[in-house]
Amino acid sequence: MKHQFAIPIIVLLLSMALAVDAADTNPEDAATPLGYTLGSATFKEIKNDLEKKTEVRDAGTNRYSQGPMLEANGDRMGIRDLETALFIFEQDRRLAAVVLTFRKVDMGRNFDRIYGHLASKYALVSKRVPFVGDKAAHFETGSAIIDLEAPHLGFAITVTYKTRELDKRYRSQLDQNRKQEQRDSRKQF
Repeated sequence: MKHQFAIPIIVLLLSMALAVDAADTNPEDAATPLGYTLGSATFKEIKNDLEKKTEVRDAGTNRYSQGPMLEANGDRMGIRDLETALFIFEQDRRLAAVVLTFRKVDMGRNFDRIYGHLASKYALVSKRVPFVGDKAAHFETGSAIIDLEAPHLGFAITVTYKTRELDKRYRSQLDQNRKQEQRDSRKQF
C-alpha cells in the first residue's frame, strides 16, 4: 500500500522535468531579430535572404565569436529609421548576435516605439529612462539577451540581440582586458 503512489509520483516528476526541459528549448522563447533565430539561422540562409532585399557586405571576423560578420543597409529592410544591421556568426556559421542601429529622430520618441515592441515580446529585466540622459533597457528570453541603448548626446539607438554564450565570452574578454590594463598601469609606477 505504501508503494501504491510511488510510480504515479515518479511519472509525474519525470513529466515535469521533461516539460521544463522542453520549455528551455521552446522556439517561442528564442530571440528572432528580423525573423532570424539566434543560434539556428545560418550565414548562408541570412546572406541569401538579405541580398534579395538590400545591400550586404562582408564585415570581417568577430573577435569574440571568431565567426564571420555581415553588414546590411537598413534603409531597404522595411523598418522605420533602421540604418544598419550587423549580423555576427559563430565559427560554425550559426547566428550569434544582431546589432540594429536606428537613427535617433523625433526627440527620442523612436526609443519609446522600439522599447514598446521589445517589451511586448521579451521579458524586461531592467530599464533606465530618465527625462534627460542616457536611456537603456535590458530584456531576456530563453538563451538570448537583448539590450536597447540610446545615449543622450548620440545620434543613434542600438538594439543588440546576442546569445548568452556570446555574451559570456564577451564579458570574459572585457574582464581579461581590464586586468591586463591594471597590470600594465602598475608597471608604470
